[in-house]
Amino acid sequence: MRKLIPFILFFVFAGSLIFLVTASPLLTVDLSANNSFPLGTLITWMGITALPSFIYFAFPTIRKSKTRTSKIYKWVFLCLIFISALWGFTGLGLAGNWAFTFSDSAVGFRGGIEAGNWFWMFTFILVALPFITILIFFIHMLILYLISKRRS
Repeated sequence: MRKLIPFILFFVFAGSLIFLVTASPLLTVDLSANNSFPLGTLITWMGITALPSFIYFAFPTIRKSKTRTSKIYKWVFLCLIFISALWGFTGLGLAGNWAFTFSDSAVGFRGGIEAGNWFWMFTFILVALPFITILIFFIHMLILYLISKRRS
């Protein structure tokens, strides 16, 4: 079962990405009776959470860390998983609604354009950080490999 988890998480992320890139009409399907919780919110939330989770479970070197450096990577990904699990609630706090709509007619910060800018920047960083971190991890592993080859 443990070997199946990364595949499931990858397909959740890939499926979410496909829905978002193709602007599927399913994204606008409402899950609540009062038209306040679109399916797109849930699909995006699942995709954003699946990305760092997939990387964490796909690389045993990160998950079963033994060195101090790999423990840092492990904690970075655990923090990213935790923060991505809170993404929807953060959006709700900034937008004031589950559809994450922002308007220049909003009174105050919540639901306003500035809150929307913060939300989109938070979302961008939350999606970019797993890619940046795994790239740094690969470069780090390559350097360690080259150093060990040079010594032998």
